[in-house]
Amino acid sequence: MTKKICSYDSEQDNKKKYQTRRLKSPDNIIRTFLLIGGYKVKFCFLTDNFFELYKDCEEIEKKNNRPYATVCLLKYKDLYFAIPIRHHIKHQYAIFTDKEKTKGLDLSKMLIIKDLKYIIQNKTAFISQSEYSQLITKEAFIVSKLNSYIKKYIKALEHQDIKKNYLLCSMSCLKYFHDELNIKTSY
Repeated sequence: MTKKICSYDSEQDNKKKYQTRRLKSPDNIIRTFLLIGGYKVKFCFLTDNFFELYKDCEEIEKKNNRPYATVCLLKYKDLYFAIPIRHHIKHQYAIFTDKEKTKGLDLSKMLIIKDLKYIIQNKTAFISQSEYSQLITKEAFIVSKLNSYIKKYIKALEHQDIKKNYLLCSMSCLKYFHDELNIKTSY
């Protein structure tokens, strides 16, 4: 599979640049992220400090020998959401990039990035060309699905006695970000 590395240099008016090398984070773990802010796409890494901050959060994926994930990072309601691109997705809370519906953006594992200092802006990251093409054409759709998922999550919190709601809430990374989402946790 051919992979194309696409990055944007914010200092050069967000012009596309293509590079052919893979860069790693300081600890040599590749953690690739797709940034969509104001519908401008950028691939970037999250810092190790971000993962250290959430080291006790079980649902946030931490892999020592492979990327955490490639994510679509977008600003919505003054928050930055990082949605991982994953393979082997086995639930419906995703934006799929393949016909088999096993690869795509996994909404259940989305994170909230409170501070852009957790994004490494000066390193190039990459994603497969097929997934890149799929995601670039779905920016507005991604925002819509993000909003729907958050609403569904909040509604599920109120009725966790129902098995599907309990599973949605227990497996979601949003449970670590109730303050940021102004969710009252009296459920």
